[in-house]
Amino acid sequence: MTIAEVRAAHDDQVANARDTMANGRTRAVRSTQKTLGTVVASHPATMAEVWADPATAANVADWERRTVAWLIEAYGDQLVSVVRHTDEAHAHLHAYILPAGAQMKFTDIHPGQVAKAEIMAAGPLPGEDSKVL
Repeated sequence: MTIAEVRAAHDDQVANARDTMANGRTRAVRSTQKTLGTVVASHPATMAEVWADPATAANVADWERRTVAWLIEAYGDQLVSVVRHTDEAHAHLHAYILPAGAQMKFTDIHPGQVAKAEIMAAGPLPGEDSKVL
């Protein structure tokens, strides 16, 4: 998708997203809720190196294929767009993820948030301060 298409798809999904409260009632998702995920992946080679050296260009192309494959593996159909940027010092990719589900909570699929939730659910180890979690 283009960025404009991502925005339109996001806005359509948010318009229909519902958050279920503790009392069982539903409401529109909060305006502060994280409803779109982004990933920026950068390659260490400069664009000048890419343009000057075919081997570096091939390396960057391979990195790009592997990065997109990883994004697809990690996010599946929720990955809606990957955009290549070559207009800055380093080649990089911008990826956009629209969370599935009625609530559209990106925090439910963010790897760091998922790991934190697992640690918090397990609780402190014996002798460990709960604030350390």
